[in-house]
Amino acid sequence: MLNIDRNLNITLTRADTAYIDVSSLKNADGSDYEYNEGDKVYFRLKYPGSMLEKELAIDLGNNKSTLTLDPVDTESLAFGIYKYEMELVTAIGEHFTFIADKNFTISKELEVHDGD
Repeated sequence: MLNIDRNLNITLTRADTAYIDVSSLKNADGSDYEYNEGDKVYFRLKYPGSMLEKELAIDLGNNKSTLTLDPVDTESLAFGIYKYEMELVTAIGEHFTFIADKNFTISKELEVHDGD
């Protein structure tokens, strides 16, 4: 199960699928950011000795960007608290980290034992 708190910290049950909508980016003046052809959004999950990086799918038709985490992305991670960030790289090469140094917790599922 996916949970995002008001401080943008994420909790996800290991090996669950997650969809995170990041279409509500704001410009410096507070207006909505409109994605442009060639823009890319990256999600980075940092954990000891490695990093998971995913490029998000941007739909210019409806100005949406959605991060999809598949079960394979987290199934081998140990339970615990990691750090994540999200960054917009514009078509003209500007870099804007819009979420930085937030917690990403991988939680356990309930274990089921047959006949025990």
